[in-house]
Amino acid sequence: MALALQTARRSSRDGPDGEADVAKPALRRPRHGFGNRHLLSFRKNQFSELVERTVDALKGNIAEASVEDVQNVLSKIRRQFDEVRCEADRKEAELVTIRQEIRFWESEAKPPEEQDNYNGFVRTAVVKKLDQASTELEQALETQRVYRHMVERLLREQRILQQKVLLMENYLDRKTREVEAKQTFSRRINEDKVEQIVKLEMLEQDMHLERMVCTTAISDLSAAIERRRHDVNQGEDFENWRYDIALEAATEAFEATAGRYRKIYAIEKLTGNCLQRLTFDQAEQSQATEDGFQRIREVTGLTDVMDIVHKFLNRDVEHEQLRNTVREAEARLHQLREEEASRPREDALVDAKPETRGLGVEVTEFEQMLEDIRQDHSDVQEQLKQSTLLIDSLKRWTQRLGKSLAPIQEMRAVQAESDLPRFFGHLVQVVHEFLERAHAEMPDARLVKVTSEATQKDFNDQGKLLHDKDFMRSNCRIVAAPDQTVKEDRRKKDPQTGEDERMDMEFANERERVKKEAVDRDLRTPKAKAVARGRARN
Repeated sequence: MALALQTARRSSRDGPDGEADVAKPALRRPRHGFGNRHLLSFRKNQFSELVERTVDALKGNIAEASVEDVQNVLSKIRRQFDEVRCEADRKEAELVTIRQEIRFWESEAKPPEEQDNYNGFVRTAVVKKLDQASTELEQALETQRVYRHMVERLLREQRILQQKVLLMENYLDRKTREVEAKQTFSRRINEDKVEQIVKLEMLEQDMHLERMVCTTAISDLSAAIERRRHDVNQGEDFENWRYDIALEAATEAFEATAGRYRKIYAIEKLTGNCLQRLTFDQAEQSQATEDGFQRIREVTGLTDVMDIVHKFLNRDVEHEQLRNTVREAEARLHQLREEEASRPREDALVDAKPETRGLGVEVTEFEQMLEDIRQDHSDVQEQLKQSTLLIDSLKRWTQRLGKSLAPIQEMRAVQAESDLPRFFGHLVQVVHEFLERAHAEMPDARLVKVTSEATQKDFNDQGKLLHDKDFMRSNCRIVAAPDQTVKEDRRKKDPQTGEDERMDMEFANERERVKKEAVDRDLRTPKAKAVARGRARN
């Protein structure tokens, strides 16, 4: 009994809330098998199923064991209560029987009070037994009250325990659901972790593959860049060589132009000197003319200049009249000579050569021929001078060109005019060799392709820039001017450009002048002059 009381008190003391939980509503949620396990949608393996079964079995055994312990304690207490109650009922029945017997005996015979013995019973002994029975009866009643109190207490504690069990079951269900939710979350986290690990491995594989591809691409690009850099370096070397050649050619052209300008300057200077000389000669001629006019005034007596000018303007007529007079005089003289010759004289002192009629015409023709020959001689001297200057320029040009083409092939220097044909023949061979080498290093198809790609790229870039509104708004803030205005502005801003254009114009004019001089020189050749003279005679 004491053990049952201690167990009941311990069970009541081990509750989470004590007696205060009696007032709480005992709302029990129905258990659905394995809680929220039906919500799990991920794939399970044998180990997870084994763990789940083990956990569920352990949880079910613990709940069932706690309920069984409470039921065992309650059954023990009930059994002990029944035993105590049966014993109390038996003793109460014995007590009632004894009281009835006592009353019967008291009613049957009332012995004197002085007698201590009656029918074999001693008064003191009976009183002791009666007192003992009363004491035992009181003890049994007290025990009955105690057991009743214990039963009530145990029933109350049983109800409290049932409520606590319900609360614990609810708590257990909640914790089970929390554990299952945590397990579900943990499993989901583990699955996510596994999935992320798989993704990470796949990404690492992709990363390694992409790294290999990038490394290969970088190596290919590096090789292509090196090849392009080599091509660019070759192109730059070729452009530098072309620039050097162009610079040398420009220098030569500049020197030739400068030489031509120096020659023109010398010619202009000579022309100035000639004009100065002509001015002096004309001044002398004017002085001589003035002196002639003075003598004419003295001889003719004419003082008016207009009369003198009129006289000189009519000098051809007077000269023709004089010629006619001379012709008539000659005819008269010839006639007189014939008459004189027809006279029979031995000592005739008349000249025997009367053929002096066309002497003036022949003299005039020979003077004209002499003048033409002198003009041809001056033209030939001018051609000789030009040829000499040209040959000197060609010698200097061949020296510079030989230095420029020395890396390709050594060329012999020009020492005399006879070496020029050999030099130009060798130059043709060197140029052909250089072109073959250039074509071998960069074929025409490749050169055309590279040039077209570069041109197309530049064209596309320029097209993008021209179609870009920001670029147009930032760079085309001034209205476009006509080409002629732009050229004039450039000519004003860049005097060097104007100087170059002026030099080009002078060069073109000089070329046209040389062509005209050549044509005139061809017309003035002796053969052409002879043909023209023959035509004039005819």
